[in-house]
Amino acid sequence: MKDVELMVASGSRSSRIYHYIRENSPHRVEMRDVYNLVAKIKKSGNKLTDEDQVAELLVKFNMRADGNVARIDENSRGQTAVVSLSSEHMRKLYHRFPELVLIDCTHKTNRYNYQLCTLVVMDQFGNG
Repeated sequence: MKDVELMVASGSRSSRIYHYIRENSPHRVEMRDVYNLVAKIKKSGNKLTDEDQVAELLVKFNMRADGNVARIDENSRGQTAVVSLSSEHMRKLYHRFPELVLIDCTHKTNRYNYQLCTLVVMDQFGNG
């Protein structure tokens, strides 16, 4: 149910939710069941937790373009260790110019001691 609530909160279409339920649940649902469920979830108006808001952001990023990739990796204790995002445009540039990549990493330079890595790809015309 949490997955469906997250899909509703992130603005997924009812048809996408329908297919998700059909693929991940033993229940045989119909579209009207999905419409009723979406209405019920929207009516309840539950606020998302911080974790769910981040998940919603990543889902929206992934859905914006087929080539967008968002990934979360955990450490051995099950805590979030790395959140990485790469847009379709970034990936195209990397595949086009794999030999011209600049990686800039900072470590513990903000108040949360997060490491930030930025990849910059530029062609011979200065476009990147």
